[in-house]
Amino acid sequence: MMKNKILLIAVLFGLVFASCENKVATGNVDEPTMGKKRIAVDESFKPVFEELEKQFESLYPDAHLDIIFAPETKVVELLLQDSVQAIFIARELSEKEKSVIAKKEINPRNTRVAYDGVAILVNKENKLKSLAQESLKSMFAGKSESFDQLSEGMPNQKFSLVFENPQAGTINYFANRFGNQVLTAKNVFDAKSPKELIDYVSKNSDAIGFLSSIYVYDDVDTTNTTFIKDVKILELQVADSIESEEKSVGPYQYYVAMRYDPSVSDVREAPLYPLVRSIYSINLEGKVGLGQGFAAYVASELGQRTILRFGLVPATMPVRILQIKNENIQIK
Repeated sequence: MMKNKILLIAVLFGLVFASCENKVATGNVDEPTMGKKRIAVDESFKPVFEELEKQFESLYPDAHLDIIFAPETKVVELLLQDSVQAIFIARELSEKEKSVIAKKEINPRNTRVAYDGVAILVNKENKLKSLAQESLKSMFAGKSESFDQLSEGMPNQKFSLVFENPQAGTINYFANRFGNQVLTAKNVFDAKSPKELIDYVSKNSDAIGFLSSIYVYDDVDTTNTTFIKDVKILELQVADSIESEEKSVGPYQYYVAMRYDPSVSDVREAPLYPLVRSIYSINLEGKVGLGQGFAAYVASELGQRTILRFGLVPATMPVRILQIKNENIQIK
């Protein structure tokens, strides 16, 4: 009798297991760690999300993600058109976009997963070292068109603004911040990809490029404290409202991170670097499905460590980011 019971349990377990395998194969299962799901991600963050996808699927063999990497504008379109139910972009949805979703009677799940500093690149022969925030504003407002209007001592040479493509998240970021003039400006150049953007700036003295900071770290330096040598990364003036000994800073993780010292206060203060954007997971599944499961992994300790390694700043896990200074030490 006992053998028969054990055999029956084994048969039932086998049937359940086979049923789960069949559901996964046919796409009829959608659970946090199981099933097939198409999601969309801003292509600016392709390197880090390719690694996160590989880790997630290795940890959960029954989870199969189909990630569409596209410009931010296209990613949002896919969400609003119901082509995907989960996306990762470097902003929250606009009020207009939220109104479209509201008609579907679905409450979006938003999770901030990382912070990104937008780096400003110029040719390494360019004499410009830092940029005031007012100069940045005048650049995007169309009030400045040449380098001498941005900083004293610079030549009367017109500059061009270089982005990955017309629908890139970086160009949307500046349009939302400084106005839509940049969307129709004549001095805006489309570089097609991060690699081509860096290459273009390295070969053109009039170029000013804008790119996620994950592309400007030197791959040889695993501490993410040095930048690539092909171009020069500009520092930006620290906001007057922030008390700091630093007058201008680059898009290092140390300056992109929220300032927080638990030994002094629980208050998190604004980062020193002024061009910081949040990366969000936006989910319309309506239930806890595979998209939400992947977002949870990205926000977990393992996912956040990967985000840190790729040059972004984790948003959901407390991290200690050290500032490393190179100083000459004299031994007497």
